[in-house]
Amino acid sequence: MTRSIPRRSVSGTPSVRKGTKTAPQADTTVSVAIICHNYGRFLREAVDSVLAQTLLPCEVVIVDDASTDDTEAVAREYEARGVRYVRVDTGNVWINRIRITEQLRGKWVLCLDADNVLPANYLESAMNVASQDQRCGAVYPSLARFGDDVRFVDLSSPQLPLSSANYIDAAAVYRREAVMQTGLTNYSPDPKNTAEDWVMAKRVVGAGWTSHHNPVPVHYRVHDSNKHANQIRAKLLRRLGPVVRAGDNRRSTRGTLASVVRHARVVGVADVAAKPVSADADRQLARSSIRRSRPRLGVSLQL
Repeated sequence: MTRSIPRRSVSGTPSVRKGTKTAPQADTTVSVAIICHNYGRFLREAVDSVLAQTLLPCEVVIVDDASTDDTEAVAREYEARGVRYVRVDTGNVWINRIRITEQLRGKWVLCLDADNVLPANYLESAMNVASQDQRCGAVYPSLARFGDDVRFVDLSSPQLPLSSANYIDAAAVYRREAVMQTGLTNYSPDPKNTAEDWVMAKRVVGAGWTSHHNPVPVHYRVHDSNKHANQIRAKLLRRLGPVVRAGDNRRSTRGTLASVVRHARVVGVADVAAKPVSADADRQLARSSIRRSRPRLGVSLQL
């Protein structure tokens, strides 16, 4: 049975299917933007997961950044169900997130990467968490990684402050008002910087808003064509190379690992969990080297 995106009610909250639960307060209108560049092969799964939410969003927009695959054709399949299609040509996922957030009408916004998937109760759980704190500006998930790397990245209890490491994933549900107060609409991202989502998180929290963990994780797909993941893997691998070659030279190993940790803090905790691109033997050797020096660093790196 086909289900369309619900219209907003007079009170401003989204209509909800009969028999489903809603968050306990009225401030639960959520807009979802699905950001896509040549991820047409994943797009249906992402959109279907949004349309299957127990708390339906007030709007769903697919932002297609100059895709050359079948992204547009797939997106058009959902127009009859109320999903809006927007094509842009920025070449920058960060700019797309900010610009679409300006245009969305929900009190809360989620910018979902088109290769990821939401559990059915993701939005409902996020709004239940947000409703407990009037100053909540972001509700962030842990990561249930699947695809080329299957593991659970638990971000429920960060070991470092947000100023030192990013534990707020881009799949966080943000209060739109909090995002608009950051001044990021005038922010020019550095093409070499892979941590604009961290910039967003720090500015929201720095403005006095709070962040809370969503007990329902986002399903985070790991695949070879994930450009962001590949950038992180490549950078970590370049830094891990000296670790592998260092052998038992503890001083050299410690110095190199300190560099890895500094880089890890820049790209964010969730990104550090990305699997390095290396042969199995090199992975095992790098892993054993890190285990030998980890107590001195006091930081857990997952490879």
